[in-house]
Amino acid sequence: MKHTRLKVCFRIQTEGEKQKHNTNGFTLNYYESRLDLFNITKNTYTTFQCKANKYKDAVTKTISFRIKDQANDPTSEFSLVETEGTAIIFTIGFSVTLIILIVLAIGIGIKLHLDKKKQVLPVKRLLEGSTVEINRQLSLEDQTEYLPYDKRWEFPRYRLKLGAQLGVGCFGRVVKAEAVGVKHAEETVKTVAVKMVKSQTNMAALENLVSELKILIYLGSHLNVVNLLGACTKRIHKGELLVIVEYCRYGNLQAYLVNHRRNFINLVDEFGNMKSENDMDDADHMRRCLSLEESQPGTENQNDFTQLNNTRIYNEEEADSDITLNGPFSTRELISWSFQIVRGMNYLSSKHVLHGDLAARNVLLADDGVVKVADFGMAKKMYYERNYEKTGQGLMPVKWMAIESLTDRIFSSQSDVWSYGVLLWELFSLGKVPYPGEPR
Repeated sequence: MKHTRLKVCFRIQTEGEKQKHNTNGFTLNYYESRLDLFNITKNTYTTFQCKANKYKDAVTKTISFRIKDQANDPTSEFSLVETEGTAIIFTIGFSVTLIILIVLAIGIGIKLHLDKKKQVLPVKRLLEGSTVEINRQLSLEDQTEYLPYDKRWEFPRYRLKLGAQLGVGCFGRVVKAEAVGVKHAEETVKTVAVKMVKSQTNMAALENLVSELKILIYLGSHLNVVNLLGACTKRIHKGELLVIVEYCRYGNLQAYLVNHRRNFINLVDEFGNMKSENDMDDADHMRRCLSLEESQPGTENQNDFTQLNNTRIYNEEEADSDITLNGPFSTRELISWSFQIVRGMNYLSSKHVLHGDLAARNVLLADDGVVKVADFGMAKKMYYERNYEKTGQGLMPVKWMAIESLTDRIFSSQSDVWSYGVLLWELFSLGKVPYPGEPR
């Protein structure tokens, strides 16, 4: 058997050159980088070695084969392809990495979606409720998951325009808003307050807000309770729930008392007795004089707005409609507010609803000297779940809590009475913090 070997290092030019070169029994086609053999002796064993250089990377391949018949085509052929080159390795590696990253991203996205759906599902079930499981003998706070959501309270989201923030807490926030057509008042724009969770991923806070919504629906309407006006629940699967309630433009009582101490007129003498009718008439005269003086432009007491808990609740447009905010108030207002709070709390008790966090900061002042109890139905559950202990901002209301609530976590109408006693001290001390010598 004859053995034929071609010379090595025969230079192949670029693929763009359409040339052919004939030499010693073979034709080299530069364009296709293909080697055609002809006039090869039968039964010849031949070895070819090809070395290609591209971008300073060398690729070498050796092919050995035996010629069977002169008339037949070659039994083996190859083209100059960088099967082992760096560029191909890089391309394959990059493609594999990209595919892995895409698969991981899709997997993570699916997992997050399923986790979110799994978290929101209990909230949706909580919204639906189950009336057959309600025990009328038990407190309502322990059965809020059974209360149904009345869809008649659903309010179209596009009719609600959110505005400035009124307040923020550890779990949620309240914003001022304009609602069109709320409470069956078609095309009437009404200023409202909207409660929502601070973070849509906080399922515990969302569940608490759902519970408060259902309690508000159950309670109905009362003059001395912040009443429900509507709710937006269509996007609850995304963690969004908007609870629309009455807007009390003067804010909470604690901040009001602190900011207006200088306007207070004391009608109680040094012996603890209310002053005579003549003294009250003099006080009324002083009230009117102070009100007129403070309503005049250019006086030193003129303010564009008053801040209550970092919330703008008063401005010049509202000044003409009610001068109570900048005007004086007396012992009679304190007694009136105390009585109104009792009426609101008595209504809650008649409905088997406990407050659990009754304090001046949770009583709001509306127009015409009306006060409304707010933020009820949540404090008990939040404390029980140990979500209300963030003492860095003083969120745990230990100074207002009854002893049995502190020691045994027992909440009842009696514990609300204890908190009411502390609230009375707040009112008649004009907003001072109870137990001032204690750290919390």
